[in-house]
Amino acid sequence: GENVSSVVTDQAAIDTITKTLSAEGEIKPATEENITPHTGWKVKEVLVQAGQAAAEGDVLLTYTNGKNLTAPYDCVVEKMKLPETKEAVTNDHYLRLGSTDTLLMELSVKENELPLVKIGQKAKIKVSATDKSYDGRVTFISDLGSYKDSGSSFAVSVTFPNDGSLKLGMSGHAKIVLAKAKDVVVVPLDAVQYKDDNNEEAFVTVI
Repeated sequence: GENVSSVVTDQAAIDTITKTLSAEGEIKPATEENITPHTGWKVKEVLVQAGQAAAEGDVLLTYTNGKNLTAPYDCVVEKMKLPETKEAVTNDHYLRLGSTDTLLMELSVKENELPLVKIGQKAKIKVSATDKSYDGRVTFISDLGSYKDSGSSFAVSVTFPNDGSLKLGMSGHAKIVLAKAKDVVVVPLDAVQYKDDNNEEAFVTVI
């Protein structure tokens, strides 16, 4: 019936510690805009439909006067409202374009973590559909929060370039680097002890 205790020792090391924020999100266009065909000109043929991708310079529609409306950048036609063939364009007509060359993921960040997020911070985006990782940066932090009983959250946008394999609406996992400390002493988590149950004051035993 003797009480037997054992001591496990381990070696401390010098390493780099990184604090990150991870979140899931939907891949969206970094730029969305309505482009308006030339008012008063008559449409000869519409060459795209909603949901279709177009490369920069592709013809979106032709006019009866021989002129064309082309895509200003790589994009997807999200929706459109156009006149019937040989009818004139009015101010009500448009094509809604979303960029596909530069993409965006919008993350939900809790209010207690928001002070750690800064414009320009690096982010890594992993997309399951392509099993690839992409380098991005934080480009927007909302000043308007969304309240819940569990606490408010804020929208944070990360933008990154498309290598041509990603489609709008895919899901991804973003990891923002909040802080990084180089050449610090690290020890195994099991070696950390606490003086009370609140885990407020930690210590390690040095041999």
